[in-house]
Amino acid sequence: MATCLVRSMGAPLLRVLGALALTFLLGGGLVLSIPSAQAEEPLPVSSASVPAGATTLDPLSTLTPAASSTTELVVALPETLILSTEGVDLQTQLQRLNRALERSAQPYHLRVSLFQASDAESQLAHLKPDFVIAQPSLLIGTRSASALPGYALASRKVNEARDAAHSVGGVILALKSRHDLNDLADLRGKVVTSTMPLSTGWLAVLGEVAKQGDDPDTYFRSVHFLTSPMPNVVSALLSGHTDVAVMDSCQWEHLLSQRLVEGEAVKVIHDRTDEQLACRRSTDLYSDATLYAFEWTDERAVRAVLSVLLQGSHSNFGEWHVHVSRQAMDELMKTLRLGPYHYLRELSFQALVARYGYELAGLGALLMFLLLNELRLNRLVRRRTAELSQALQAQQESEKAAKAARLRLGSLERRNVVNQMSAMIAHEVRTPLGAIMNFVSVLQMLRQAESPSERATSDVGEVALSGIIKETERIGGIVDRVRQYAKSQRTAHVSMDLVNRIHEALRVLQMTYPETIQVDVRLLDVAPMLGDPLEVELLVFNLLKNAVEATQSQPPSEPRYIALRLEHEGETKYALTIENSGERLSEEALAKLGRSIDSVKPEGLGMGLSIVRGIADSHAAQLHFSARAEGGLIVRCLFHAQPATPAEPTTKGASV
Repeated sequence: MATCLVRSMGAPLLRVLGALALTFLLGGGLVLSIPSAQAEEPLPVSSASVPAGATTLDPLSTLTPAASSTTELVVALPETLILSTEGVDLQTQLQRLNRALERSAQPYHLRVSLFQASDAESQLAHLKPDFVIAQPSLLIGTRSASALPGYALASRKVNEARDAAHSVGGVILALKSRHDLNDLADLRGKVVTSTMPLSTGWLAVLGEVAKQGDDPDTYFRSVHFLTSPMPNVVSALLSGHTDVAVMDSCQWEHLLSQRLVEGEAVKVIHDRTDEQLACRRSTDLYSDATLYAFEWTDERAVRAVLSVLLQGSHSNFGEWHVHVSRQAMDELMKTLRLGPYHYLRELSFQALVARYGYELAGLGALLMFLLLNELRLNRLVRRRTAELSQALQAQQESEKAAKAARLRLGSLERRNVVNQMSAMIAHEVRTPLGAIMNFVSVLQMLRQAESPSERATSDVGEVALSGIIKETERIGGIVDRVRQYAKSQRTAHVSMDLVNRIHEALRVLQMTYPETIQVDVRLLDVAPMLGDPLEVELLVFNLLKNAVEATQSQPPSEPRYIALRLEHEGETKYALTIENSGERLSEEALAKLGRSIDSVKPEGLGMGLSIVRGIADSHAAQLHFSARAEGGLIVRCLFHAQPATPAEPTTKGASV
């Protein structure tokens, strides 16, 4: 059977037999050179310099020897193309081409040089042929900066294809007994065998793998390249040494037509056969064998070769077409990052790691060190910042405490000055007060010396005299209180009525401000407490006086309001509230009211407030200041009530 023959033949023997068969088919005109690994004694080679591993073939050297005027043209062919199922058809077409060129006006003679596809770049650079016939994937895939620049002249359209741009693809073959292999996805991790790494069929299969989103370089477990489909690739598939075999489209049909294999046991994986190609295929289609010329190729030779090829009759090798798009092959190379797109592999992460592994490891260690150092520095900066913030906060609190201490010290100094001034003023005022009292005594003595009729006619003078005596005694009492305050002496508290003291303060306020001042007054009927009546009267008078002065600073268009309330605060306290309209007070102004000697009035010395606070302290009263929402101030003073049954509150209105 053919399959047994395939498995028994070795690749080197088949290559020699194939070359010998081509020699007889071409009329014995073969000049062949084979590496020593393939034959014991090398056959004669042509006089041209041939690199190691290359074969030189002269199709018509025995038929029509080249005349002295004939120009020799070197055509390079990959050995895989000659040893393929279409090698005989290609040789036949080259023989016809050679005869036609020798009969042309400018005769040319073709000399064929074979090169190994696995080392195409270096061998072509050494041969420097005039033409190359090969699949585009071979020349494009080997193209680099040092490669020879080739120009595509014409492409072959196989007889089974509808157009030249879609003439070849890849076909994936597997044994029908492998029920686990039905589609491309089933080939992940499998063993694959093909002809050459840059054959169009194999690259087309890799393109299908990339199309489904997988990495072609790691998709298969292992890949083996055996140069020729027959017998190497087919033998590996039929013997079970590989899971699947990959070859160019139409090669399997050629083997079947030549009865070299039996196809009953083989199936096609990922079958995509359609009307574009009358062969089984598993991939997209691309352009096939292409004729290339180079910069040094004579343009007249190019024209002569193209003229013969394009006018040639139909052959088994196919037809030649110009202007064939190779965009699909270019996109495939870009997808697989081969040939001119090989630099994309160098830009990938895996390529960078493979090439600069130690450098990247060092760079990574350096970056890690810098990152850790940055984290350490950030931690130190945050800790130092926190320490500085705490130190700054402590400094601010210390400065605030020092400022408060300076304010208290200044307040004490000012209070000391006030005490000294008060003592001095009180001492000096007592002398004129004593003189006034002496003059009053003299007037009284004179009044007693008058006759009864004279005294009856001077009642007005008596009233005025009694008023002078009363006010003088009151001034004397105030002076005594000031002296006691300056000496930090306190008088004994007696039982008194807070309501009476408020009425007396309102009376003095009327005398101080003769103009009519409306005060909304609401008092209790009686409010017994222990205290000094004169001091309590001074406290209420000063608070009312400040309220009146605050309302007088308002614009005439704004309503003025003063209210006085005396209410029970629980069962043991009285709440005296004085409320007035006026300008809105700032936080700083309210803070000044809380200090002993500070005035919110530009011209004030704070003495009135100091006296009020001193009186409140001597009576264990609580003094509170708050701002009104509409503007102005609310003063609230809490007095301790004398243990007694409190009277029921009543509401009174007064105009003072």
